[in-house]
Amino acid sequence: MKRVILIFVSVFLLSQLQAREQKWVQRVEPTFWWTEMNQSEFQLMVYGADLRSADISMNYPGVTISRKEITDNPDYVFLYLNVSKEASPGKIKIMFRKDKKTQTVMYELKKRREGSASRKSFTQAVLPTGIRQMIPLQVIIRGCTGMCRAHAMGVTLMGL
Repeated sequence: MKRVILIFVSVFLLSQLQAREQKWVQRVEPTFWWTEMNQSEFQLMVYGADLRSADISMNYPGVTISRKEITDNPDYVFLYLNVSKEASPGKIKIMFRKDKKTQTVMYELKKRREGSASRKSFTQAVLPTGIRQMIPLQVIIRGCTGMCRAHAMGVTLMGL
């Protein structure tokens, strides 16, 4: 009986130790991207505990990190990934290293659907061309965050 209790307590303590060893990269947005896009570079927002000091790398054919931008908040890092025309769909391993620890985040690169480049975007479907050229996207979609922020930083949104 003592042996069963000792095994139970040991398993419980080991599970508690593993729970304390949390992943420091907690969120990556957007959650996936596509191959064969018209613009090869896109922005990836990564959130986690003190990512500013992390060394970030990847090794995937046709995909490179063109730059890393840090913010005033040490928990956010913006990665600009460049996806060449030769890149194929698959799972990208992004490695984060800090304080002699490594965490690998899997990021999915999907195949773009046939004909998706010919779809109209939100502003193309709703606004006439002349007005669309005069009004910034941030004014059209009030309160929008995420991809609107990416558009403001120079990333094309839905073929605009």
